[in-house]
Amino acid sequence: MDKKVLHHIYNANNALLEKLKKGQKLNTNEEVDLMNLPETYLICYLNNFHEAIDKLTEAKPFLKIHSEEAYLFYKESLRILRKVKYN
Repeated sequence: MDKKVLHHIYNANNALLEKLKKGQKLNTNEEVDLMNLPETYLICYLNNFHEAIDKLTEAKPFLKIHSEEAYLFYKESLRILRKVKYN
């Protein structure tokens, strides 16, 4: 994946996170993107977007409130990150 695409994904995730923080209703596409948000932040982080991990942490309470499934994806992403750090 090239940096341009990653920047686009990262910025889209940030916009989605801002919508969640403001309590705005998400459309169908945004709901799908929300399920991918933890994974895509993780991918961005692993590709040297160091602030992506902070955004992922920031998203935790909003994911937990909004969707149990998205929160499970969040926990799985953190589990993957821990495994990467230890290896």
